[in-house]
Amino acid sequence: MSDKTQGYITLASSADNTALMEASLLGRSIKVYDPDREVCLVTDDYSILPETVEDNFDYVIELPFGALPDEDFDVNIWQVYYCTPFDRNIFLNKQSILTNNIDGIWEKLIHDDICLPSQTKNFKNNTHDFLYYFKCHEKNLLDSYFSDIFYFQKSETASEFFKILDPVLQNWRSVYINFIKENKPDKFNMNLCFNIATKMIGLDMGKDNFTYTYLSLENVELDDTDLPDDWTQYVSCWVKDQKIKVSNFQLTDIIFYNSSTFIDQEMLDDFRITN
Repeated sequence: MSDKTQGYITLASSADNTALMEASLLGRSIKVYDPDREVCLVTDDYSILPETVEDNFDYVIELPFGALPDEDFDVNIWQVYYCTPFDRNIFLNKQSILTNNIDGIWEKLIHDDICLPSQTKNFKNNTHDFLYYFKCHEKNLLDSYFSDIFYFQKSETASEFFKILDPVLQNWRSVYINFIKENKPDKFNMNLCFNIATKMIGLDMGKDNFTYTYLSLENVELDDTDLPDDWTQYVSCWVKDQKIKVSNFQLTDIIFYNSSTFIDQEMLDDFRITN
């Protein structure tokens, strides 16, 4: 029986065809591996959303406060708290895939108001530090939580966090001026904004929380030094029968693939929803 109080939520612009294909793959993977929980797409303009995309979700909801123009679409992520149809939520970046049932993660998070992972796994299923990902955080004494996949439930603590996150994201340039003294990035960085918000509110989520697989070349030990920015240009990947292997390692649980070249129509078809 479906639990209407728990569900997955993701965010994608209705004008971005690549983002919609990525979100559709995510929705299909959830339908395959966790059919008892529903999934919601949050977008900016329902009227132009293709029906073929809508079919992959139980809910499609417009941003309640509208999209901020001329900005990275992820700037609007703070609004998911105010429009989610669920009491308990796992937010998944649109470049994510579910590869098996994750009931264990849901059970582990039942007592948390909000949880951002403090570490991730590489494609070899090992936890390994990133070389540069958190350099700015370290230099500026910020927490180093990951923000592409996180958990929250409707609660006072989570509400306070999203209230703080709202102005941090919408005014990220001025926030950088006030909070970032060294290694200041020159463009929007959602993870950095999340960690600034956790510092502002004094939110400590500890270290004993869930992990997911973050596909990157930065979190694995490699002999080569001249590496491409996109991991798909360096290691091989196979997708068949709704299973994923990278460099002959089969991936499990939640995967954040972090690449605009990873997905194609064949992969979308492999995760097709069958009744």
